[in-house]
Amino acid sequence: MWSRRTATRAGDDIFILANHGTASLGDATLTGASPDVVGVEFVGNPDTAGNGRVVRVESQDFDAKLGLGTGGVTGATAIAVRGGRDAALDITRQSAASVSVVSARDATLRAPSIQLDNVTSGRDLTIGSTTTDFTLSSPLVAVRNITVTALGALRVGDVRADAGSIILQGGTVQAGNVSASEDLTLRATTGGVTTASYRTGRDLILQGTTLSLGAAIAPVVRDLSITSLGNFTSTSPLTAGRNVSIDVAGKATLGQTTGSSVVRIAASDLDLTGTVTAPTVQIESRGGALQVGGAGGASGFVLDNTEFGQIRASSQVKIYAGLTTGGTRGDLSLLDLAINTTNTPNVTFLVGSAATARVSGIAAPTTSGGILRIGDATDLSWRPGSILVTGGLGAATFSGGQYSNIRAFNEVRLAARQDILMGSQRFITLIQGAAVENIDLAKLLPAGVAPTGDELSKVYVSTGRLEVSADNKVVQQNAAPSGTLQSVGLLFTGQFSPALIIDPPKVVDLWGAFANNGQFLSGQQANGALTFTVVDNNGNQISQPLGATYRFNSCDVGTANCQVTAGGLGDGLGGDNGAGGLSSGMADGSLRIRDTLGDSDLSDEGQSDAVSSESLINPPVILGVAPPSADEIVTDPVVAGTGSEEIWRKRRQKK
Repeated sequence: MWSRRTATRAGDDIFILANHGTASLGDATLTGASPDVVGVEFVGNPDTAGNGRVVRVESQDFDAKLGLGTGGVTGATAIAVRGGRDAALDITRQSAASVSVVSARDATLRAPSIQLDNVTSGRDLTIGSTTTDFTLSSPLVAVRNITVTALGALRVGDVRADAGSIILQGGTVQAGNVSASEDLTLRATTGGVTTASYRTGRDLILQGTTLSLGAAIAPVVRDLSITSLGNFTSTSPLTAGRNVSIDVAGKATLGQTTGSSVVRIAASDLDLTGTVTAPTVQIESRGGALQVGGAGGASGFVLDNTEFGQIRASSQVKIYAGLTTGGTRGDLSLLDLAINTTNTPNVTFLVGSAATARVSGIAAPTTSGGILRIGDATDLSWRPGSILVTGGLGAATFSGGQYSNIRAFNEVRLAARQDILMGSQRFITLIQGAAVENIDLAKLLPAGVAPTGDELSKVYVSTGRLEVSADNKVVQQNAAPSGTLQSVGLLFTGQFSPALIIDPPKVVDLWGAFANNGQFLSGQQANGALTFTVVDNNGNQISQPLGATYRFNSCDVGTANCQVTAGGLGDGLGGDNGAGGLSSGMADGSLRIRDTLGDSDLSDEGQSDAVSSESLINPPVILGVAPPSADEIVTDPVVAGTGSEEIWRKRRQKK
């Protein structure tokens, strides 16, 4: 029989009983106006004399519910809820000194404050204090899951879930021996977590200002998650069968940390005293800005060169200047960084779109290889507004027209929302202030872009493949001395085709050398050897956008259309240090136009006009010449001093 009452008032006791069906009571008030005696005797009467003021809701085979989330109990000295299936005590007020809840299946208890005398659950047990502290000294046992929460301090004795998970959450958490066959969550929202001991069969999730678990954190079968509201220090190894997540409001000091899938570390600062090992290692700066490389010692989030060397990530390292879960984002400062590509073959730096990535040191592999990325390939919110390189990505020494000490990446991939600029800070400032249409380094525009002093002979990128993705400018200073046939700044190792990938900005102006069969081609020769492709934001190959300008060593990429540079850069065919070879000027132009025209009908004046225009912009075309036929070879004896006109006249007469 189903029994339900919305609100009930009585002088002594209230009993809501259901033999078959749900027993439910919304609100109960005991006035105490009646004596504590049995009013009417009958078979099955649950009341007894002197039992106090009792509110009891019971169903023999279905659910028993008291309070329903909106009601409460007033004037009772004892509350009992017993369900043949589920039992729920969900009240907004109470005055009972004793509470008992028994269920064959799930038990739920929510109240402003609770003191339990007895709780038994055949399956899941959920207990919550909605306003204050919660204390329970007697053991809590459930066949499956146990959840206990309090807005204030949570104090419980032993807690055991034989075939499920345990969640203990409060302002502070204090527990005895805690054992979960599946997941264990201990979460303190304002203070620390303390247990006599713990055991988890699967995941371990911890949060608190301090963590005292009765022993060092043992290896976790699946996921380990630690959230600290202050600083966090781990001197013993942290190991998980799958993922490790460490989220620290202050400084994280970590020893050996190992995960079989992902290790994620988010903190305001980080000190790695042991190795961090996982296929993927992800590091996030809570304050946004971070510094990577160098000797350390700066304030804020610093991952110095030694600490970076503690990382072992077989798949990839992802370092964020900000939190992936939201919050502040800041600039990246990349200093001297030695990347062991055996330990970290793929390194990516992610920076927010309103921030800047600055490379002022030399970030290079210890031996050639590996991949380095700045900016996300697809997520535009993790592409910096600008990438500014005054140091180097990869390393090489250029001296006397030769390259040495090469430590090149296999790939360098740079993705910015606006600009990618490489050169001295003086050069970068000039380019930042110039409109796109006013940038032409071959003509030394804007004024002042030619290298001087320690700007000479610098190599900004050494790689097998370079990808540049930006909406506006991709410009790199030519670090070769003016007046030479060299172009210095980028070094392509020739390992990959295409060597240059352009994700279309408005202007690309790059300078460098290309390795080919053990030789380094420079100037316009390097342009002829360079393989490239233009792609859209999705990586699909496209044509060069209308109005965009893409140049390498003064030449439009993929063509022989090269400019005569103001600095004297020719076609790269000259002798040592730029001496000899073909020069830029009228003679060079005359050679090109006559090679092109052959037996043209143009008059001398017409040929002169042609030389004075387009031919002075385009370089000479190196033509292939087929072997002459036998009758074309002049073998007739010629009298010394005979003019060429006489020779050709004799040949025509023979024919």
